[in-house]
Amino acid sequence: MWRVDVHWAIDPEDGESVLAAHLAFTPNAAAPICRSVRIIQVANMTTRSGRPCEWPSLSGESDRNLTRTLAGFYVDHEAAKCAKGKPCSPYYRDSWPLPDESHDGAHLPGKTVSASMADYPFGWDDFQQVSLEACARCVDNGQFLGCADWGAFWPLVGNRPPPFTPTASNAPSRSFRAALRLFDSFYGMSRS
Repeated sequence: MWRVDVHWAIDPEDGESVLAAHLAFTPNAAAPICRSVRIIQVANMTTRSGRPCEWPSLSGESDRNLTRTLAGFYVDHEAAKCAKGKPCSPYYRDSWPLPDESHDGAHLPGKTVSASMADYPFGWDDFQQVSLEACARCVDNGQFLGCADWGAFWPLVGNRPPPFTPTASNAPSRSFRAALRLFDSFYGMSRS
């Protein structure tokens, strides 16, 4: 079961408008026993011209461009920490741990711990829409346990609308699976 809180906020450090999100997934009673439940997220950021956001090479994040599907989705990761052909973790918290706001989960006999993550998409001067899909995965066996879609749109002119209403599903979308395949192909399968 997903709990998703998404709202607009002002970053206290730089005063920039950000989309603040906290997502938590709690395995249900029918979920398999799992020592480690972690979250992978894919993202699609669209510029004001309607094209996928291009990550500049000086940012260290340009490999996101090379792992993006034709529909514009890529695994949300800190590409500057990874190198082509070398295994890179697709799990969101390996790029942005945010230990005060997020943690990995578990589903054991008599004990279930939610997996959670916090995200703050920013850069709304460069893009106008972000669509995200977060999926909880049992690391023990690779099984996906559930997914949540969320995001927001900010028009060039006019008022900023509320973030998209989050939706949950039992399995990853085709876009999610395609982005994860490209990620694994580019970096090599992660052992974690």
